[in-house]
Order: sequence, then C-alpha cells, then structure tokens
Amino acid sequence: MTGKLDWWRLPAKLWMTLEQIGVTATTLVGHAGLSDELHQDSRTLISTRDGFRLWRSVEHLAADPIVALRMLQSANEHGRDATFLAAYHAATYRDALNNMARFKNYYTPVQIAFRESAGLAYATRFWPTTHDEEPDISVDYSFAEFVGIGRLGTGQHLSPVRIEFRRRGPAIAFYEDYFGCRIRYGAPADLLVLKSADLDRPFLSSDPDLLNVITLGLHATMNTRRAHRSITQQVASEIRHRLGHDTTDIEGIAQALGLSRRTLQRRIEEEGSSFRELISAGKREVAIELLAGKQLKIKEVAAKVGFQDTASFTRAFYQWEGTTPASWRDLRSSAQRPPKQR
Repeated sequence: MTGKLDWWRLPAKLWMTLEQIGVTATTLVGHAGLSDELHQDSRTLISTRDGFRLWRSVEHLAADPIVALRMLQSANEHGRDATFLAAYHAATYRDALNNMARFKNYYTPVQIAFRESAGLAYATRFWPTTHDEEPDISVDYSFAEFVGIGRLGTGQHLSPVRIEFRRRGPAIAFYEDYFGCRIRYGAPADLLVLKSADLDRPFLSSDPDLLNVITLGLHATMNTRRAHRSITQQVASEIRHRLGHDTTDIEGIAQALGLSRRTLQRRIEEEGSSFRELISAGKREVAIELLAGKQLKIKEVAAKVGFQDTASFTRAFYQWEGTTPASWRDLRSSAQRPPKQR
C-alpha cells in the first residue's frame, strides 16, 4: 500500500532546526532527490514515502546516532508550536499525550495510539497509507518528545518502563542514559512503555483557559486540513475508527463521508488504491496494536478486526507480516525478556 496521495505539509520550523544541526535545506532535498520547492514554498506538500526519504537523508547527512535528540533540542530553542502548547498546558501527563496524539495529525497522517493495561501504558505509531518502515530518526524524535513533555510538565525526571525498537541495532548507549530505561532491539514493533501512575501526575504548567484557546485554534486548523485530505486518508481513518464495533462495508463508509458508493469507489481508484486494500491495511494495523497489548487472546483479536475465525485471521496475518499471530507475539515477548545472568 505505497504511493497513496497522502500529502501533508512539513512544519515550517523544520528547516531552521536542520540548519542548526548542520544540515542545509538545499543539500537535504538534493540528497533525497526531492524538489527545491519543498523548502522554498511552505505550501508545498509531501507524500509519506517522500517524507520517509527525507528523514533517511537527514540520518545519512548528519551521521550522528543521536541526531533525533539534537533535533528536538534545536526545535525547542526555535519556539513552541501549538501542538506542543496543547500538551504543555494540559491538566495531566495523560491529557498531554492524548493532545499530542490528536493534534500531531495537523502535520502528518501518522496515527498515535495509547493503550493501557495492568498499570502500563503502551504508545505505538502507525502510518495508515503505507507499509514502508518508519525511519529510525522519526521514531526516536517522537518517543523523546513524549518523554520530554512529561518531564517538563511535571517537573520530575520521569523515565519509561522500557522502549522497544524494530531495528536490530546497533545499540545506542546514550539512549539508555537519556531515557533512563532498558531498550530492546529487534522487536516486532516500535513501542514506548510508560507507567500509568506517571500519566496521572498533574502538570505544573496546566492552564485550562489558555488550553481552550489553543485547542479551538487547532480544531479549526484540523477541520480545514481534513477538508483537503485525500479520500484514501479519510477512508483509512474511518475504517480504523469502525473496526471492532461497527461495520466496515463500503456503503456505510460512503454514507459517513457523504458520498455514493460509486463515487467513493471511483475516487479511491483515482488515487491508485482500492477499498479492499484500505480494509486490509486497517485490519493489519489494529491487529498489531491488539496483539502487542497481550490482554486479548488471538481469537478475540481476530474477531475485533473482522475475521469470522482464527484460521482466516492467521492466513491474512501471515500475508501481512510473514509469520503467524502466535509467532509474532512470541517474538515480541522474547524481545521484552531480560537477558539471562551469567
């Protein structure tokens, strides 16, 4: 599911942030093979595939294993954007993360999910319109941002329980010092695990009145952006929202979007996709989230993502991930297990 017209704008301050760490806009877009319009005109849109190419070029040009942390520090020095302020002035750490997850969509189509179970909170990231693996720098920046807002808002040096990276290495020693937790490599998915008790902590910077003003502005911006999203993005979001508790047939989704079935089908095809592909991608993403949570049996996960039996779910999952749901979960569990003491 690559090549969808999931266009989005890069944050305006990105280029200043990159200049600060020694990566010029001209050099970057040239290395990534992208148009100079990307940094010359703030209205220029970029696809997720090209966005990932851009991030990988930053990794290459910076040649620094902790470039994501340097970028975050530089971005903070260039002023706070509205998404950050909506988190910073929230009532609690949990509210702050929920605000960040909700408003990050202003810049990108990324979907951030927080699920809690047995005293732990699991943060995952998904890009609905691509199966391409998210660049390391993008994941690292996001996880550092989530942890950083908790430390800043509570005034305490909070640390995650653990972090899991899909990449196999090399391990970055400084990361364990920075995050203050153990880090696993070679996991099935990128995962940030926090204590639910920490999410209950109040923010010293909480300001309900200011937060209301900020969120009203962000909602207005998001509504404008939503009106200009590609149809595949709108359908993908609707599918994820419905899975597990509502029908995902094309008639129902077309009605929710105010379109006829024929018009919806035609517009999806014009963007190089099909309704079947979007359904499959949505089921894959939700299945991985639920399997990562561990609280549901595989047959329950199968039912929640719309499969009538475990066998059909297993066949579909094998096509998506090259392994069975049980093996995927076992691999993830072994990645979480601490090494044996010698």
